Amino acid sequence: MRPPNRTRVRTAMIGIAAALGAAQASGQEACGYWRNEGLVMKVQSKLQFSPLWNKVGNVAVTAKDCVVTLSGTVATREDIKEAERIAASTEGVHKVRNELRVASQ
Repeated sequence: MRPPNRTRVRTAMIGIAAALGAAQASGQEACGYWRNEGLVMKVQSKLQFSPLWNKVGNVAVTAKDCVVTLSGTVATREDIKEAERIAASTEGVHKVRNELRVASQ
């Protein structure tokens, strides 16, 4: 039985390392700065064009690592749930952190 060709083994190892590095890099790019900024704009647009927008108080949308955070105030608890539903239904959002509060009257 012949021993394995060292060049083939080395080439295979380099290929595996490159594939792992590419997977890691794509994971970082998938939720990088520009992707997060795009998610913020998408969620804000959906909120603005929903019936909810006329009732909300002061809602801020931020994103980090494809996790969208909603903060600020809305009129009712139902508005909190609706804003979260809208954000969660936005393509590319992995998770929603809902820090919205009902505004005191």
